[in-house]
Amino acid sequence: AYDRFGHAAFEQGGMNGAAHGFGAGGFADIFEDIFGDMMGGRQRRSSGGRERGADLRYNMEISLEEAFLGKTAQIRVPASISCSE
Repeated sequence: AYDRFGHAAFEQGGMNGAAHGFGAGGFADIFEDIFGDMMGGRQRRSSGGRERGADLRYNMEISLEEAFLGKTAQIRVPASISCSE
């Protein structure tokens, strides 16, 4: 549990009680409980703003040395055309 959630996995009352059962909402819910207010995530949902788009995932193979040294890389993300509304 520590590898996935850090100290928050073992704190009582932390994460709005989410530490008691990890399977209830999954990692995304735990992340939202911890960091949601920092970026205005909860406010954005209730304000009727734009809906969040789908997540993008890119796989990249790096060596252990590159991971240790903090490899940086540029990727091209295809942009969709925005409508006028």
